[in-house]
Amino acid sequence: WWSLLGTNLTAQAEGRRLGLLLPLSGPHAATGQALLQAAQLAVFAQPQPTLQIFPMDTQGTASGATAALAHLQALAMDAYIGPLTAAEVRAIAAVQPAPGPVLALSSDPQAALPGIALLSFAAAEQASAMAQWAGEQGFTRVALLTPAGAAGSLMAQAFKAALPATVKVVHEASIPAGTVNYAKFIQPLARLQGPRAASASERQALRTRASQGQLSAAEQARLNTLETTRPTTGFDALFAPVSAEQLPLLVAQFLFNDLDPKHFILLGASAWADSSKTLINRGEHLEHAYYPWPNSSHQADFQTLYTQTFGQTPHPLAGLAYDAVMAFGLAPAALSPADVLAHWQQHSFAGVTGQWRLQNQALPT
Repeated sequence: WWSLLGTNLTAQAEGRRLGLLLPLSGPHAATGQALLQAAQLAVFAQPQPTLQIFPMDTQGTASGATAALAHLQALAMDAYIGPLTAAEVRAIAAVQPAPGPVLALSSDPQAALPGIALLSFAAAEQASAMAQWAGEQGFTRVALLTPAGAAGSLMAQAFKAALPATVKVVHEASIPAGTVNYAKFIQPLARLQGPRAASASERQALRTRASQGQLSAAEQARLNTLETTRPTTGFDALFAPVSAEQLPLLVAQFLFNDLDPKHFILLGASAWADSSKTLINRGEHLEHAYYPWPNSSHQADFQTLYTQTFGQTPHPLAGLAYDAVMAFGLAPAALSPADVLAHWQQHSFAGVTGQWRLQNQALPT
């Protein structure tokens, strides 16, 4: 009982027909809705509105993606934008006959399969950017806590490969999916910081009492000492590209395990831009956290337009859908849909997600 969630969103009868494979229900429904709204904005932003978009719900699953694709194929799409996850992309890549040009939104480079280009904030690119930035800050010792699995391994490898020779990796571990107790991963980091850092729990207790005005003069002197004493050993930065949902849980356990976040910089991934998830604890212990994000002069304009139109701030990934639709709309009209992707391999696109060009794996640069 698949049904179109919108017919064509254009004032003209002819133009490129784009099928949108988006998770409009299921666990990623909020993200899918934000992507759809951004795509709608892009349609009406076209200088000559000849695009038609046909959204279809993938339910965020592989089976849902293939069912949605089948429905759109019956409607004779010229090209497809989405799906979002690597599992969905792999599922539609196996469909025969091939669906036609696909500009998927997965950040997993393994989803860049034949006939499928990726427009995303690529995991390896993010890790490399963080490593280069760490070197530019003069850091000399870094630690890594990356998610277990292929994607986490890829990020760890990219991060280490991009580090300057002056930066040493002093600790590395991978965190299994579903972890909620991070003690065994945090405690080795606390030991790296040496005996002086082991007083982090004492420091936190004194901070709490100070905020309540309960410190004696001796306790205040002790707190002053703890606040101004930095570790004699340890690391300058921790690269921990966990999900936006995991981040608050991870940092909340630092002090409980004698690791003081004031003594290092926390480096992560672009997923942290989703403040609805990362700031659920009011951003506690995230004062020195950094993540990579595209530097685009158009980003602020897009956010303003989106907020004025829909009454909410855009999801961090919404700009990808906007740029994807705009890429098909701004390509020369004489090009076939398949040639549009080739066009953006040869020409740079100045989008709301930054300046990008499709490469072999179709990643923004």
